[in-house]
Amino acid sequence: MTELETIGVNCECGAHHEPGHIVVAAVEGLRLRPEGLMVDPSGFGLACYHDTPEDSDSVRERNIRAVLAGFAVEKRYREERHYPPREEMDLTFNRDNVVARIPTKRWRSILPARKRSEFWRSTGLKQL
Repeated sequence: MTELETIGVNCECGAHHEPGHIVVAAVEGLRLRPEGLMVDPSGFGLACYHDTPEDSDSVRERNIRAVLAGFAVEKRYREERHYPPREEMDLTFNRDNVVARIPTKRWRSILPARKRSEFWRSTGLKQL
């Protein structure tokens, strides 16, 4: 979202972004959660599926596809409506993108504790 967008534009974009996640998550065989999907009045939303990466490349790839789908659907919607693109920093540090890149157990066993701490500090998220 850009600072200049109206709440209406945010809601419209969120209403397209979140289903992009959930539809691809279902197609990819990721387990959907009973909370479903939602977009709040300011345009922020959740697509509730089990996105915790397991210790396998195929599950991580399916999760990454579901994450990217939300952004792809929103991008297309914005282009069709001539809305401005999302800000680069918002895309880079968006929780969806950060969670999709969390190292698997295999990487945690290889990556030194110091590097893991740096990773979590850089994301601003609570360490899992």
